[in-house]
Amino acid sequence: MRVGRRYVHWLLAIALFAGIALPLALLARQDLPGLQQVPDSSIVIVDPGRNAQVRRVVASSATFPLHKQARWPAGASAQFHFKLYDHTEAGWPAAIYVPRLGGAARLSLNGVPVTSSETSSGPLLASLNRKALQAEGNRIDILQDGAPGGIGLGGVYLAYGEVGSSSVVHLELRRTRLASLLQIAGWIGLIAGLAGLLLGAHRLASGSGIAIAASVLLPALIPALANFHMGAFKPASLAIVLVLLAGCCFVFSLRKLPGTLGVICIGLGLVGISAPMAIILAGFAGGIAESSLPMALYVAACLALFLAIGMPCLLLADIRQFFRSFRETQNRVKQQETIIMEQETALHLQISEKAVLQERQRFVRDIHDGIGGQLLSLLLRARSGMLEMTDVEYELQRGLADLRLVVDAMDQVGSDLEGALAVFNTRSRQQLETANISFEWNQAEELGPYSLGARQILSLYRIMQEAVSNSVRHSQADRLEVSVHPAHDIRALEITISDNGKGFDMTQNVVGKGLQNMRTRAAQLGAEIKWDTGEHGTIVRLYLPTTPTN
Repeated sequence: MRVGRRYVHWLLAIALFAGIALPLALLARQDLPGLQQVPDSSIVIVDPGRNAQVRRVVASSATFPLHKQARWPAGASAQFHFKLYDHTEAGWPAAIYVPRLGGAARLSLNGVPVTSSETSSGPLLASLNRKALQAEGNRIDILQDGAPGGIGLGGVYLAYGEVGSSSVVHLELRRTRLASLLQIAGWIGLIAGLAGLLLGAHRLASGSGIAIAASVLLPALIPALANFHMGAFKPASLAIVLVLLAGCCFVFSLRKLPGTLGVICIGLGLVGISAPMAIILAGFAGGIAESSLPMALYVAACLALFLAIGMPCLLLADIRQFFRSFRETQNRVKQQETIIMEQETALHLQISEKAVLQERQRFVRDIHDGIGGQLLSLLLRARSGMLEMTDVEYELQRGLADLRLVVDAMDQVGSDLEGALAVFNTRSRQQLETANISFEWNQAEELGPYSLGARQILSLYRIMQEAVSNSVRHSQADRLEVSVHPAHDIRALEITISDNGKGFDMTQNVVGKGLQNMRTRAAQLGAEIKWDTGEHGTIVRLYLPTTPTN
């Protein structure tokens, strides 16, 4: 199926080429009334006389055929010569018309100057005085000055009557318009080719189009390259070969370009290739100069269409492919983003599961080391007979408190600090009311963005619980107050637990297990803990940083 579509693709491109090239060829070969071309075989080239004067050509003169004019030395003057006889029904021509010249030229009739060209590239139009014409034959000589691009003659036409003069005007108008169109097309093709190189979708085709555009633009800017102009009367062989190769590379590189744009680009590429091919075929058929003017018109028309339409179509195809590639890249990026998000979600889930497992293991250790140790100690003391009822009650209450701390910490995983403190407020109030101690809780309305993990909440609970337990067991206080406020000067949260008990001697309790555990847990949180004790009671101050240590 794909091979069949490719054949259809090429058939459409060839049909487009034929539909353009054949009408252009017929239009270029269109006969104009009143004009007759002098056969190229009748025109010879000789060296001019001294001081660039017209040399009289005789049978013994050294002559050079017109179809080999490309081999004439560059920069050297030349004299084109042919005979004019009255062998036509129309009689004597009224004028001689030369559409293109390789340099400034002067025409003479029987050795008498008639007129000269105003520009170095023609055209030359010389009116003939019928009184100066001779019935036995007339010598027509065109003396051309040397030029950087070499001499050259783009056909000689005889104009008969008013009809011939009108045809000359029409032909000259067509030629000048086509030359201007070719220059504009050259710039269009050059710009489109450079833009195509930047896009990079079909660099070979874009580079080939730039080369063909250069064959049109550079000779117009550099006189020494005049013969390389593909619209000239005598394109250089190197220019013909380069344009032919560039056109073939253009078509070859686009052989797989799909769609309507592919058909148009390939078809117009074939039109561009037909320009140098026509010149080559005309050379094999009898010399380039045999049909120089129609050939120049055909070549210029083909290249103008290729550069003005084919190259922009290629650029349009490149732009479409660029946006198609851009969309595909966006889709691939989105797919990669989706894959990354899925992997990230899976990684977060894995990390969460691992964290939960670690927390469970920590809680097991806490229960084993805390409650398990207390129960084991209580059991050993009971077996030894060294346990009193008050100690049993205290140890059971302490173990129950530790169990509640672990449960509360598990419940507060992922919660903010305010929720954790609210739970502690409820638990402590129940414990203090049982001990007949009045309890007061003071807390600021906004504490700030604190996010604590279960391990951190458990450490904070144990610090505060140890402070409350010490007050209940040792201070003989009847009033306890907890205050929670931000300490803006040190960017921390200040938690104060104070009672009105008898206090204790810091020097004697500095190595106590309870106080040392509070210091250790505060250090794990990155917090600072201080005690202020005396006859007025005990105050415990805990400074929790904005970002607690994990």
